[in-house]
Amino acid sequence: MSYAYDTIADIIRLAEENNISFGDVVLRYELENYDRNEEAVIREIEHRLDIFEMSIQDGIAYTDKTASGMSGGQAAQLDGQSPRFMSEIAYKAMTYAIAVNEANAKMFRIVACPTAGSCGVMPGAVKAVADHYQLDKSTVVKGFLAASGIGNVVANRACVAGAVGGCQAEIGTAACMAAGAIVEMMGGTPRQVGHAIALCMKLIRSCL
Repeated sequence: MSYAYDTIADIIRLAEENNISFGDVVLRYELENYDRNEEAVIREIEHRLDIFEMSIQDGIAYTDKTASGMSGGQAAQLDGQSPRFMSEIAYKAMTYAIAVNEANAKMFRIVACPTAGSCGVMPGAVKAVADHYQLDKSTVVKGFLAASGIGNVVANRACVAGAVGGCQAEIGTAACMAAGAIVEMMGGTPRQVGHAIALCMKLIRSCL
């Protein structure tokens, strides 16, 4: 059978029909269409997760300002502080996201997920949740697969460029990818992943 999908609804349907997770559909589609085995796909995802971690650490450690003077040092100021008006997970996600954005501004290596402009959202949210709940790397890989499928759908059916579709296209897609990844990581059903995507996109839109 084919695991091809065009929409989020397609992924949910394929997952429910085959009693597999949202991310598993994305993995099977990858294996079905590209000349790589599962081990190679997982290895490449783990490499990108390592870059997530490095970009967070680089953003916190290197506090020098960028040439423009607009970025640098904010993540280090936030790191290790106690939040007053938000949860610890949300605070860490914010800190890590800012760190990755600062790393990007200073030309350190980052993962564009889906774009360089929104590169802090996925690493920040995913690492904050993984650290808090002590999730292992294989669980985070599952979340990354789910996020990849979400990004594919948006990129193929709309766009992820802020210059074309505005902030919702870029940050909105990144936030949906992060939301879907987190639900997958926490053992959510395919339909729950879909709800997370829909709620996130609606909320991002209402805030812009």
